[in-house]
Amino acid sequence: MARAQHPTVAVPEQPHYVDLVRTRLAQGSVIEPQSDSALHYLNQLKATDPQNVSIAPLSNAVQAQILAQAREALEASLPGQTEALLQIAASLGPSPEADALRDRCAGRRRARNPRRSRRPR
Repeated sequence: MARAQHPTVAVPEQPHYVDLVRTRLAQGSVIEPQSDSALHYLNQLKATDPQNVSIAPLSNAVQAQILAQAREALEASLPGQTEALLQIAASLGPSPEADALRDRCAGRRRARNPRRSRRPR
């Protein structure tokens, strides 16, 4: 009995976003440059293959690196940069570490700008 042969369908080669995310993380290109960073390729992976099992662990790894940068910015007294990094980290999902850093940042703002109590006249 002869088997029916099915024509081979050529599947277009897709970019290997998982590998690109890992490579950019290893290189330290977490959010910069915008169009060639771990975050960029993670977003591409989410858009093209939202069911990919690597999304969650890669998101966690990218978020961890962003939070490390936010900690460094906070220690360097760069509140604007800290806030920007925390917003990016928040876009990747909830994180107790991000919440703690946000609280530390807010605490430093309050320490620099304490409210003056009003005295009754």
